[in-house]
Amino acid sequence: KTTRIAEHRVSWLGDIEHRDLKESSGLAASIKHPGVLWSMNDSGGDAELFAMTEGGAHLARLSVASHKPTDWESLDTFEFDGETYIAIGDIGDNFGWRKDVSVLVVPEPITIADARLEPAWEITYTYPDGARDSEALAVDVEGSRILVLSKRDYPPSLYSVPLTVTEPAVALKMAELTHLPQPMQSDYDEEPKVAQYRYMPSGMDY
Repeated sequence: KTTRIAEHRVSWLGDIEHRDLKESSGLAASIKHPGVLWSMNDSGGDAELFAMTEGGAHLARLSVASHKPTDWESLDTFEFDGETYIAIGDIGDNFGWRKDVSVLVVPEPITIADARLEPAWEITYTYPDGARDSEALAVDVEGSRILVLSKRDYPPSLYSVPLTVTEPAVALKMAELTHLPQPMQSDYDEEPKVAQYRYMPSGMDY
């Protein structure tokens, strides 16, 4: 049996307006403020979030009271105990050298304006099978966990981390996603220098 997926047209909505958001590495829709998107810079950026419209117009720049990010890579928004939060994944590890990585959770602000956000909590964790690079994170509130997908290994591995924990945690390896594509010889023939990066997962939603 074949199920036909409805066709959709990709539409341009706008460009990111703020020049300091040079390498947007995460994007999440606000729960508290419909029509608002959250983003942040990749590695080398400061601990700050940018709020923008769905057309990319700048709304606010919010600093986060945290140590300087090592490699912020992914965002997700979620509702927990009646409050809405933003999960910021400091989970990038291009060279596989980090002893641990972390997810910083901050409350969504009541108003969209330049401000300073205080973290609600932070989850620090290690992987059970050595360091992993990741750019994909999603929060599963019902399961009280954060899902993280590895990037540079094949097959990519899916891990689970407790959503709330006070001590450093060890991620649980849930599965190896063997069904995800990997580069073929035709990819290397077309772009030999970058073919290895073509199918590395860099985002996830739940």
